[in-house]
Amino acid sequence: MLDRLPEDVLVRIFSYAVPPASPDAVSHRYRRLRSLAFISKTVARAVGRVLYETVDINDEVSAVHLCFQALNSKVARFLAFHSTTTLRVDEIRGDYVEQLLKRLPALTELDIGSSSFDVLTLSLAVGVRALYLESVTLKFLTKCDARTCCRLASLPHLPHLARLVLNDVVLNDDERKPVPMTKLINPSSMPRLTTLAVTWAEGDAEVSFVAPQLTHLWLSRFIPYDSRSSIHPSLPAESFDNLPNLQHLAVDLLLRNDLADMAHLSAALTSVRLDGKNVTDAERFLLSANPPCIRQLVLLVVDKVKERDQRWRERTISECQNRGVVLEEDDFKAHPDNHHADVRWWARYTRAP
Repeated sequence: MLDRLPEDVLVRIFSYAVPPASPDAVSHRYRRLRSLAFISKTVARAVGRVLYETVDINDEVSAVHLCFQALNSKVARFLAFHSTTTLRVDEIRGDYVEQLLKRLPALTELDIGSSSFDVLTLSLAVGVRALYLESVTLKFLTKCDARTCCRLASLPHLPHLARLVLNDVVLNDDERKPVPMTKLINPSSMPRLTTLAVTWAEGDAEVSFVAPQLTHLWLSRFIPYDSRSSIHPSLPAESFDNLPNLQHLAVDLLLRNDLADMAHLSAALTSVRLDGKNVTDAERFLLSANPPCIRQLVLLVVDKVKERDQRWRERTISECQNRGVVLEEDDFKAHPDNHHADVRWWARYTRAP
C-alpha cells in the first residue's frame, strides 16, 4: 500500500507518524524510520528525506560520522545538502561545528550548545532564519595594521536571520577581552532580525544592540549557581531608545529602577510577558507606574501564583478588566528551560517570525 503513494505524500505521512525530532526521541525516531525503508525504493527515498530533515549531534563521534557519510555516499551527500533544514549540536568543538555547517547549506534553523568557535563560522549558515545559542563563546578576530592599531576583523553576515536567541553567550576577541554585543546585533549583520531573546547574568558583557526593526524582545536575567553575588544586571535602557517597531516584550521586573528603564521604550506594546521573583509585585508596580509603552496594551501574560498570593492576583485581574487588557495566566514551570522551550512557546504564542 505505502509503495503505491507518491514520495511527497509519504514524506508528509512519515513526518506526522514518527516521533518529532527531539533529543529524547532521536534513537526511537531513527529505528522507526529505518524499519520502513525496506518496503520499497520509493519509501526508502521518503524515509531518507525525513530522517535527514532534522539532525541532532550530541558528540564528536556523531559529527565525524555524518561528515564521513556526506563525503562517501552520494545519497547521503544529496540529502544532507538539500534536505537538512534543522541542526542541533551540543558539546562539540568549534572546528566540528564549522565542518558540519559546510556540509549542510540548506539549514533554516540552527541550535548550538556548549561550544566555542570563531563568530565568522555562523556566516556559513547563510540561509538560517532561526539561531539558538546556549553556553557558547563567540570569538571575534582582531586585525592590526602597521601602526599597531587593532580593530575587529570581518563580522558575521546572516541576511535571512529573523530570530536570535542568546542564553549565557560570551563575546570575546583574540585576547579574551569582552566585545560589545552591538558588534553582533546590528542592521548590517542581521538586517531582517525581528525577534531577539537574551538571557544573561551579572558579570557578562553588557547587553546592548542596534536593531530598530525588532518587533519581539525577550530579556531575562539570572544569578549563576556558583556566584557569591545576589546582584541582577540592569536592563539595556540605552538600547530601548531606538525600538520604534517593538510590539511584544517579555521581561523579568526584578529591580525598582527597571520601571524607569522601561520608560525609555517609545513603542506602543501590544503584549507583555511578565516574570520575576515576586510576579504579583512586578505586575502591580508596572500597572501603577503606567509607563507610556503599556498604555495601548492588549495582552498581559503572567505566571500562575500560589493560593496565598491569589488576592493580589485578583487586584491585577480587576485592573486589567478596567483597562480592557486580556490577562493570560500560564504555568511558566511547565515550559522547562530545555532547548529554549520558554522562548519557543512565547514566540509561537505571539506569532513571531
